[in-house]
Amino acid sequence: MCGCSNIGLAQLISLSVPVLFALYPVAIALVALTFARKYLANPKLAYRVVILVSLSFAMIDAAKVTGIDVSFFNALPLFSVGMGWVMPTVAAIICMCFVGRNDEKLEQEAA
Repeated sequence: MCGCSNIGLAQLISLSVPVLFALYPVAIALVALTFARKYLANPKLAYRVVILVSLSFAMIDAAKVTGIDVSFFNALPLFSVGMGWVMPTVAAIICMCFVGRNDEKLEQEAA
């Protein structure tokens, strides 16, 4: 009986690890966006772009965990340790501090 339950647990873990590799970067990006919100030019656009970037690169990390060959992305910093999403996400947050300013904000700054 113990062997049967261990097989079920092993299957559960093998299914949940790629899902976690895909979701935890998005959660961390959301926390980072919360702290950076006052610096974002257009928070609504920034949230969408940064979450899309973090999810895209997290899916690549999740694919690597499942055994898919993604060796093309080995050039990304920290990709070998499952954190290839960090630098693109940080770059997206920094870019979104400058991209997407509304015309109203520009007029207020000029006045």
